[in-house]
Amino acid sequence: TDQYIPRIGYTPAGNLFFYRVNRLQNHFEVVMVEDDGTQRVIYDEQDERYVERPSAENITFIDGERFIVREETSAGWFHLYLHSTTKGRLHAITAGEWEVTDIVGITPNMRTIYYMSTEHSPIERHLYSVNIDGKDKKCILSTEGYWRVYPSADMKFFAAEHSATDCYPTAGVYNTKGKMVRSLMYDAPSTE
Repeated sequence: TDQYIPRIGYTPAGNLFFYRVNRLQNHFEVVMVEDDGTQRVIYDEQDERYVERPSAENITFIDGERFIVREETSAGWFHLYLHSTTKGRLHAITAGEWEVTDIVGITPNMRTIYYMSTEHSPIERHLYSVNIDGKDKKCILSTEGYWRVYPSADMKFFAAEHSATDCYPTAGVYNTKGKMVRSLMYDAPSTE
């Protein structure tokens, strides 16, 4: 009677899972349902005051055993952590005094994660990539300003919109090295 079930879904391996949050919203769990109907908590986050609103973006299953959690309770900043459904937290993927605002996608081979971050500035968003082991972090789209990114299914290209206070908004298709391969903009209006 004191619990919310804000999300229900299936893992890539076909297991049913659901989010469970208490009424005070300071205890968030991800529960996996086994084939025989038994339930097992695979993720547990608690805070004295509250946990960030559980949503689809909190947990990203990458295969039948591993999943990525985006949470702030551990470090005070939103970061990515790799978890196992059987072993719990494996390791941090990102760390620092900045936040991961969104997971854009994961490569089909499950080795590289693309995410948006406030690392440059709290009022800007930039695209980064990092290996699932937390190594080889790269800033893909680094031009000052705010980026919105829409990945291709194979994670080889990104449609991206860029805006900044000192230039016209732009849109283009970029590769994973951050090079624009096609502009999606018409000519900017004349200033005359």
